[in-house]
Amino acid sequence: MGERDPTPEEMIAMTGCDKAANVDRCLIESCDTALESDDSNAMLNLAHAFYCLRAVLMRLWDNPAPEVQQYVGGALLRRAQILANTGRIREAVWDYEEIEKRYGRNDDPELRKVIAGAYYEAGKLCCRQEDEQGALLWFEKVVRRFLDDDEPVIAYHVASALSEQANIYADRKDFDTVRAMQEQIIQRWSDHKNEEVLRLVAHTRFLQAYLLTTDPDTKPESLGQLDSAIEYADLKLGRFISSIQGAALARKCEILFDLDRYDEGIATASVYETRHRAACEASPPPGPADADYFRRNLHTVRLTKAQCLFMLKRYDEADDALAGIDVDYADLQQASAAQREFVVSVLSVRGIMRCVKGHPDDGLEIARRIMDGLGPDYEATMTPAIQDTVDTLVAHIDVAKGRQQQSPG
Repeated sequence: MGERDPTPEEMIAMTGCDKAANVDRCLIESCDTALESDDSNAMLNLAHAFYCLRAVLMRLWDNPAPEVQQYVGGALLRRAQILANTGRIREAVWDYEEIEKRYGRNDDPELRKVIAGAYYEAGKLCCRQEDEQGALLWFEKVVRRFLDDDEPVIAYHVASALSEQANIYADRKDFDTVRAMQEQIIQRWSDHKNEEVLRLVAHTRFLQAYLLTTDPDTKPESLGQLDSAIEYADLKLGRFISSIQGAALARKCEILFDLDRYDEGIATASVYETRHRAACEASPPPGPADADYFRRNLHTVRLTKAQCLFMLKRYDEADDALAGIDVDYADLQQASAAQREFVVSVLSVRGIMRCVKGHPDDGLEIARRIMDGLGPDYEATMTPAIQDTVDTLVAHIDVAKGRQQQSPG
């Protein structure tokens, strides 16, 4: 970056924009290219993008012409995003507020996209800062101002703002508000033409179904809703997305197990594995954003399949399903609370399988290693789910040892 900031003239020459028909558009395009680059020079790319935007703002800041202010607004929005992503939060907020002050009442089509983007990004920034109330206020500005606008970029910001509000109210256990917002998204944009908007609607349909799975009274009803979410995503998106169809199939497996519908659970797991395999072989293959979902869903499905097979006393097949889950004791110390519960479940089912096959000492060793993996302060990380899982393993160990003692010889 050097000892001083480059001047606008130096940035124009550096980017080759001095030869462009529209210098400021060229600078913004150079900024976007730098931000989208996936090479190893992330900080240099950020600096390049920042100085491109700075050049635009210095050149055009006081020019009131509407076509010029489109570039100013676009530059402010991009600069705010860079500032937010590099931890310069107050400066980012200043840019978002400056956009609202300058363009809050403007109806220019390009500036409307800038305003909607600024409101939404400001809300997301508040979420990152754990300022729920601030986030709700910014998101509400997007919805109130732009709800009836069908322009794809604006529609995506409005639908996303409603989705983020629903997430906040879900954390507050205000599920009536969550349902109302989910229904608003589904009713308003289910037939939109933009793929990103349709993907958000598809994900909302999955979340709507998932909410039903959390209530014992609505678990049976949730199966139909999960199927509906899968069918909608297949129809509108035309490809398998692990965070939507994959997550819905994985959750369906779990619900079928909970409802003692083991054969259906196994069949659903087979559907998931077939679709998962086809998606992995597709061209292009799933990107990094989907990779974590792919691994998590596959492991969930294989664990649930193993549990269903175990309940049907198909023990060898259950062992095969468990063998396809690559978790180990070391994962207990690296995982989040939810991941830790999953790892304990896998390891405990492995231990139970050993007990059922007449090897309680193996089960005891697994139980011991689980406790060692949780660490000396395991009580601080011992969630009710982990405690129940370990207790179930210990109960199977006791039963298996009792059978050993009773057997002749």
